[in-house]
Amino acid sequence: MKEDIPTLSYSESFTESSNSLLQEFVDESVAYYLTKLGDLPKKNLLRMVVFEVEIALYRRVLKYTSGNQTKAAAILGVSRGTFRTKLKMFGIGSSSQIKEMLSK
Repeated sequence: MKEDIPTLSYSESFTESSNSLLQEFVDESVAYYLTKLGDLPKKNLLRMVVFEVEIALYRRVLKYTSGNQTKAAAILGVSRGTFRTKLKMFGIGSSSQIKEMLSK
């Protein structure tokens, strides 16, 4: 029997307080990162931040689902194929890499 995973629209997904908490954390993290960069060139910051957040999100959701890629893809709102492609892009696409990541 297939488990139904509820889907929510973006506006239903977050309460105002949880959304502002995440925004606050991201804001503080970006401010810290920019401070640490100092006078170094700041290029492609958006791309870099989105990539790093995406990696962390995929890893955390995969851990949350105990390695169940179908459930993880559903939680993220992407197809299983897209999920697997991203895992490979992030260097955690093989079964052994996933098992190692889950053990940490």
